[in-house]
Amino acid sequence: MSLIDSILNLAGLLLWLNWRSLHFDPLASRKPATLIGTLKPATAAKARRWMILVSLPALLFFRALLYWQIGAPADWLPKLDLGAVVLVFRVDQFGYAAVFSAFSFLRFAAVAFFWFAALCIVNRRVLDPDPLLRLLRLQLGRFAQAPLVIQILFPLIGAVLFWAALHPLLSWAQTVGGARSASQVLIQGLLVTAGLLTTLKLLFPVLLLLHMLSSYVYLGKNPFWDFITITARNLLWVLPAKGLRTSRFDFAPLVAIVLILLVLHTVPTIALKLLANHGVTGWPE
Repeated sequence: MSLIDSILNLAGLLLWLNWRSLHFDPLASRKPATLIGTLKPATAAKARRWMILVSLPALLFFRALLYWQIGAPADWLPKLDLGAVVLVFRVDQFGYAAVFSAFSFLRFAAVAFFWFAALCIVNRRVLDPDPLLRLLRLQLGRFAQAPLVIQILFPLIGAVLFWAALHPLLSWAQTVGGARSASQVLIQGLLVTAGLLTTLKLLFPVLLLLHMLSSYVYLGKNPFWDFITITARNLLWVLPAKGLRTSRFDFAPLVAIVLILLVLHTVPTIALKLLANHGVTGWPE
């Protein structure tokens, strides 16, 4: 069921990205030469937008029915790992299953757009973007042109506000305890934000490994590999230019991977274990 949930989350994200892409489709905004050309494309484009927009909530609704009808009899308790805490959801009632269906997708989409934002921040100085970077910037809209401070703070503050807005619904679904104070919800939101930051350990090391592969194996000319190369170089600019590179091998990507995993995985894991050894969960209830 967890695999099915992930696949449906990906399908929902693709629907959302497709719906957003219609807003900056150059064919949809072209000026036709005839009256028939004016009417037909506009009608088709509007119908397509509505179909895609309706398909997403329909997907979340019907999969909630699936979780309720199949998950509950199978004693399935879906879980979502937020880093500092693992949320456990009930699906024995449709309302609870609907909360999980919505929250699971929102978390998946939040991580995806956070990765989009991180990639745009890393490549913010690229003036002539490749098609993939251009697509990411279009998906992010005005955020991609915002000052660096806003680009960094907006996703982090947004994650805290996102958690605060959903906390009453999660409390009703008996996934988290009721809020005793605003500071409790704020601390939880900050921990959720920290968990969002640690998801970059799944993105940046993979990009660096792909960069190493493309550096030593010719894989042809492709916009994807151009994007990988540019992103990896921008990730590696903080490392010294000398000392990590020899005539035959570049150790910089490996060093960067180790540092990223150390900061985003090893240190948080050790911190949580130390808190657990002292009887502290780190998650305020």
